[in-house]
Amino acid sequence: MKKNVYLTAFIAALSFASCNNEDIPSNNEGNTDKYINDSYYYAIFDSQAKTLTRIKAEGKDLPWSTGQFNNYIANIDNTFYLGLNSVSSDNSNQAYVYSLNIENEEVKKSFSIDASLDFLRMYAVSGAPTSHIDLWLSVNGTTSSEATYVARVDDPTNVDQTIDIAGKGVDVTGKMNIGAIQRGEYYYFATEGDDGIVQYKVNKTNLEKVKECSYGKNIFKKGKMTGAISASHEWIGDNILLLSQYNTTTKKHIWAKFDIQTMKLLGEGEFDLHEKYPEAFKFSTSGHIRYRKSDGKLLLFTSIHYKGEGTHPMTGAPNTVRGPLAVVVIDEKTMKVEETLTDDRVSGLALEAYGDTQQEKAYFDENGDMYLICLKKGSKYTPGGPIPECVIIRMKNGEKDTDRSYLFEPEKDTDILVVRYLKPGKAIFFVGDHERYYNGNK
Repeated sequence: MKKNVYLTAFIAALSFASCNNEDIPSNNEGNTDKYINDSYYYAIFDSQAKTLTRIKAEGKDLPWSTGQFNNYIANIDNTFYLGLNSVSSDNSNQAYVYSLNIENEEVKKSFSIDASLDFLRMYAVSGAPTSHIDLWLSVNGTTSSEATYVARVDDPTNVDQTIDIAGKGVDVTGKMNIGAIQRGEYYYFATEGDDGIVQYKVNKTNLEKVKECSYGKNIFKKGKMTGAISASHEWIGDNILLLSQYNTTTKKHIWAKFDIQTMKLLGEGEFDLHEKYPEAFKFSTSGHIRYRKSDGKLLLFTSIHYKGEGTHPMTGAPNTVRGPLAVVVIDEKTMKVEETLTDDRVSGLALEAYGDTQQEKAYFDENGDMYLICLKKGSKYTPGGPIPECVIIRMKNGEKDTDRSYLFEPEKDTDILVVRYLKPGKAIFFVGDHERYYNGNK
């Protein structure tokens, strides 16, 4: 049985889709004789104590999981569901889902996924009559273009169930993949003609295309193999979807707003960060944009890249050298850039090219302070390196610059892949262990 073939293909697809050198896997990444891919685990981050504590169930660490670009976290009411895709001794994958009670942090086994399937993604779907979980799955040994299914879990508390797709998986192959944007009971994806976005609903037995909305002048690039939009997105209220992307052709940042109730384009525009950073060769393709409700500001975070020597062996694009992080403060109503600041304590964002559906890079806490994953300054990670070294920085509520007194660096080199707010002072982290990844087979 092949080991997570879908994941390998998806990583490669995302790499070429970004059309630059950001986060391109190296030729060594598929060498499983050298690397241990199930090197990710869940931990609770205490933002004040600056500690990471591995999550346990019944006194034992949760199993290791594969990770890379997958997001296995879903939240329904007072419970977080944590997915794990572990690699067994025969190189097959066995997926499990655990529940974490937000109040008491009790963790229990929830349900399993049939071992013949690859676990790709998990979404919490809210809508009539009740909320449920959508599991995105593929059959072992297939690629995204061959078979992608969505299996609905109406009762995730049923610990005796093993999820499969026989007779109940909805085939979404060629229509959507795990790069989809999700809100409520709907999914949003690039149209097949790459000229807009389409709204889908995954019913129990079929995929329903609800509405489409064409782009205006700004066309958002998508992955040529995956079809996923390589842009950052954010929700403004319940009904406005914002897309943001750096256009490598025009050398400008573009944006567009959509009303998802009517599926109409509300507005679009662009701005030029090269005016602030004339020495920059380019910026992150997607970057990371967040809406701060307390003062109506959009916060865009992007990596500054300077031109390096030579070209990348896989893409042929010029190699770049990472510079610091650029912080752009935008008024949401007018979409005017109010201020652009630089944080040179870090080497830009961590994992910056593929949008933020696979890598949730930031969260707001109960005080409105925002925590963001960045690349450690001086990190030896380069495009092609499988696992980056990450740190966490903070921007306090109402401020236009990052908090220079706050920086969390894990005790050992750790890839912080996904962060989700849990409760006051705490967040869930999905992280990669460097020592296990690189030295597990030695």
